[in-house]
Amino acid sequence: MNNEYRKDEYIKSNINDRSGECQGESMQARTPSEDEVLEDIFSAEEFQSLEGPSFTFCDEDLEERVHEDSKKRPPKRFSILKFAAILLALVVLGTSAGFGYRYAGTFFAEKRIELKTSEVSNAENVSINEKNLSNIVSSIAEKYKPAVVSIIIGVSTYNGIDDQVVGTGVVFSEDEENIYIVTNDHVVSSAQGNGMYNRKLPVKVAFEKDKGSFEAEILGSDTFSDLAVLSVKKEGISEEFLDTLVPVTFADSDEVKVGEWAIAIGNPLGYIDTTTLGIVSGIDRKIGTSSRNALGSAVSLIQIDAAINSGNSGGATFNLNGELIGINTIKIKETGVEGLGFAIASNDVRTIVTQILENGEVERAFLGIEGNTVGLTPGNEFGMDTGVQILGIVEDSAAEKFGLMVDDVIIAIDSQETPAWDYLADIIKSKTVGDKVEVTLIRNGSDKVVIEVELGARPKMK
Repeated sequence: MNNEYRKDEYIKSNINDRSGECQGESMQARTPSEDEVLEDIFSAEEFQSLEGPSFTFCDEDLEERVHEDSKKRPPKRFSILKFAAILLALVVLGTSAGFGYRYAGTFFAEKRIELKTSEVSNAENVSINEKNLSNIVSSIAEKYKPAVVSIIIGVSTYNGIDDQVVGTGVVFSEDEENIYIVTNDHVVSSAQGNGMYNRKLPVKVAFEKDKGSFEAEILGSDTFSDLAVLSVKKEGISEEFLDTLVPVTFADSDEVKVGEWAIAIGNPLGYIDTTTLGIVSGIDRKIGTSSRNALGSAVSLIQIDAAINSGNSGGATFNLNGELIGINTIKIKETGVEGLGFAIASNDVRTIVTQILENGEVERAFLGIEGNTVGLTPGNEFGMDTGVQILGIVEDSAAEKFGLMVDDVIIAIDSQETPAWDYLADIIKSKTVGDKVEVTLIRNGSDKVVIEVELGARPKMK
């Protein structure tokens, strides 16, 4: 019996015989007597490569358990302060950006639009391994190719108005007459008279490459969330295409976990239907140059490392269930910085597009202060190390009407502590216009004061 045959037999038997040894534990190291046999069969170099204990997964259940355990590890916290040095390099993925509120077009509230929502937990519906991952990504890309569209704006040039692909949109609903698309506000802002020439420009949507484009109406847009809703009439669109069109299903973004796969689909630099794969790198991120002033608010985003670039704005990020977990909005572009892309969480997208469809605008609760986090005297009677100091108050706002004052330090709203501005902004974000809240604050450095405030509406900026 030659050594090559004996090598093959050893390797086969090692796999077959040891497969039964693993019952949730790693395989055992070889015995000394076994080593003597191996030294006789293998060369010294080959034997070195076999040395040491061998560890493997012995069954798919064990592999899945280890995979699930790895997903339970808590994500590292990523402070908003770490973004401070690079906020000036914040790059919006489309062609323009702005701050404030804009509204265009009308929508009849009696027309109810259905939004499909996932009924399963994002992480539990698909069993993944290397063999089927590529097939899953391919099938999702193929299924939603008709629903991920190009947004075209008539851009003013020396030769008149030329159509240019400026971003991406996602079909989220349809009815008998119209197709409804969500995109970023900054993608369509120039079309609403907010661009270089301060005049309205035509908006079109292309559903298929080289198949023409169709006029779109902007039903409403909201700069604070960077979202806009468009509609396109079905008239003129082929029945063959409409039969393939599947509006996206919204995932519950509260269930998204760090480490899950993320599939980004969009039209970067005009390359239609570009699909990239990465993971969810972080959740509930808050970035933005207006996060601490009176009119801005921290925006909750999902961080992904799937490649996104200019033109991906308004595109989709899916999980492996084929559910929408976010609408791509920005990336950070800085020397030495890679893979920092962000998508607006699907739960926020669903809430905002519903408001735009029903009311033509987004109404938000508003306290009306400018503020910043400030340290408190150590060992103070209020039991807090920090609070939110009021630096300014908006005229005619709820803060002014109900007696809040500059230099007051807010430490709680409705008994929820506010150790930093982000906490305060999140609480106000969860409220609606007209809600009454109890604001607990420190006045004159030592007096604890509780004031009931009825929240107003955030001013509309045009």
